[in-house]
Amino acid sequence: MSQRGFALIELLLVVAIIALLVALLLPVFQQARKKSYESVCTSNLRQFYVAFSLYREDYGDTARFQAMLLPYVRDKRVLRCPMDHYKHGAGWWGSDKGDKWIETSYFYYRPFTDRYLQWIQQADANHGIAVCVLHGKRRVEQALGAAEFNYVGKVIRLRIDGSLSPAYAPLLCFKNKAEQGEMRHPWYMYTDMRPIPQEVLQLDPALRDAVLKECE
Repeated sequence: MSQRGFALIELLLVVAIIALLVALLLPVFQQARKKSYESVCTSNLRQFYVAFSLYREDYGDTARFQAMLLPYVRDKRVLRCPMDHYKHGAGWWGSDKGDKWIETSYFYYRPFTDRYLQWIQQADANHGIAVCVLHGKRRVEQALGAAEFNYVGKVIRLRIDGSLSPAYAPLLCFKNKAEQGEMRHPWYMYTDMRPIPQEVLQLDPALRDAVLKECE
């Protein structure tokens, strides 16, 4: 008795069905993976807050730079979001201690002027202290590859009371007499209070007397 093999059309049909199932399920798997990464990131930020709080207990003040929290961080891996593909960390450029850099995914609110801190504390008593920008929408890579420009929209914000929440931090487009450009203004990243106070805008020469609007 002869055995009948699969016809070419049958094999093609099976391949087409498998391809269709993969196409349908892949976005679901990607979304689930992204959610799992977000859970790890929020867990990291909770441990970040422990270090932040221990420093405040010891010194009676907030750490001026993120690197000053390192002695209170048991495992430096908590400073890296699983979404972070940057060699030194997405927040590396914003984490200067003065004499060394710290590899981290998280942008820390402290490296600004004391006046800026006073204004944000007055505007929002529960302002953010650290954010991860890697859970927003990814744009085409910019020349400098800076994460705060490559990712727009959603951030995960750690607030000064230890709570965590998603927030919206858009790009700000500006135009003055000499130049035009875009930036992820810190005010947008650390608080939902709008608009940005004029006193804060005056701290940046490019924003003084500039026409401002959200880019998206």
